[in-house]
Amino acid sequence: MLTLLAATIVFQSGPIPVTIAQTASGPQLMRGGKPYFIQGAGGTGRMEELARAGGNSVRTWGADNAQADLDDAHERGLTVMMGIWLGHKAYFDYSNAEQNAKQEAMVRDIVTKHKDHPALLLWGLGNEFEIDNDNEATWKAIESLCKLVKS
Repeated sequence: MLTLLAATIVFQSGPIPVTIAQTASGPQLMRGGKPYFIQGAGGTGRMEELARAGGNSVRTWGADNAQADLDDAHERGLTVMMGIWLGHKAYFDYSNAEQNAKQEAMVRDIVTKHKDHPALLLWGLGNEFEIDNDNEATWKAIESLCKLVKS
């Protein structure tokens, strides 16, 4: 006799709150009010394989394909640390008000568009933009962007 079991997967359609709780053993990432332990990988090219292996999260370095990445992750029960690429010293001057304004607008647009996606876990601002960059203006601009994202 063959018995088939049907699984019902319920996907949330709105944002899932992510917080940091202070516990007796230290800070604890919480998602939807429950402890969340990241078991993930970098990049989105092998999400199906990650999900099959028991992973729960992916990290991107940029948001060029944010909607598709978030949707694909959500279909597989994964969360996303959505990277937002920031300018590097070789081509970006954090002392330049015009460049900063354009970058801030880009960050605001990405966050506003994707902040309520149920697969979104965290924002990752920049990737290695700090290498050989000791310009105080860089860090002031990054702090401003962090406050923008948090708001």
